Amino acid sequence: MSPDCGIGSDFCGTSPGTCRTDGLSVGLVGTKPTSSLESRLLRSNVREFGVQAVVLFAAAGTFRYWQAWTVLALRIVPYVLANVYMIRHDRELLRRRLAVEEEGEKETVHRVFFALLIVVGVALLVVAGLDRRFGWSEVPLPVELGACAVSTAGLFLIYRVFRENTYCSSVVELREHQTVISTGPYRLVRHPMYAGGLLGAAALPLALGSYVAAVFVLPVVVLHVVRILAEETFLAARLPGYADYMKTTRKRLVPGVW
Repeated sequence: MSPDCGIGSDFCGTSPGTCRTDGLSVGLVGTKPTSSLESRLLRSNVREFGVQAVVLFAAAGTFRYWQAWTVLALRIVPYVLANVYMIRHDRELLRRRLAVEEEGEKETVHRVFFALLIVVGVALLVVAGLDRRFGWSEVPLPVELGACAVSTAGLFLIYRVFRENTYCSSVVELREHQTVISTGPYRLVRHPMYAGGLLGAAALPLALGSYVAAVFVLPVVVLHVVRILAEETFLAARLPGYADYMKTTRKRLVPGVW
């Protein structure tokens, strides 16, 4: 298993038989949905993109917000790639991720983490939209386009993590026969999925043309740092080989830095 499988963003429980990392999920799936994986995935994506679009354009008070259209359009590409990959090659990963999304976290501390992450994320979008409405920021076009590229790159990194680690998830869970993943992006940092999510989040305010919304990047980083430290404590104690992996791959998010 890998330390981060798991928004971020692109965003741990403890029931028997499970423990995911990078957004770990601890605990096995309870109920078995009757809808197909494809239909559940479609509903999940439509809901996510729909909420983001409504928040951005409602706050902006106009559909003439090219930065929002660009960000949403660019996000579709890595989403489609990840979805197609999971449907064709790793349906179990898709099943686990949808189950966690539909059933939620098991432990209070992790439910609080995701609740705070959602609040901060929505606040970032609202402020970015208000910035467009009232013209608080004047972000140069090259900076906006560069930020769009960086934000999208973060999502592609998450897609790469999906291909490398079938145990990755947005919550912490240990599964039967799970092993430490130390290949691919996991050779560089212990939490590449979080790294991708934070890369996307850090660039998002500028991609949306707002300096003001960047104030929410720090809380997002702090929340992830707290989450990572808690996950690593859990994994080092429960997942065989993880403590040794921490010694060989010493950085958590940024190669050579932390």
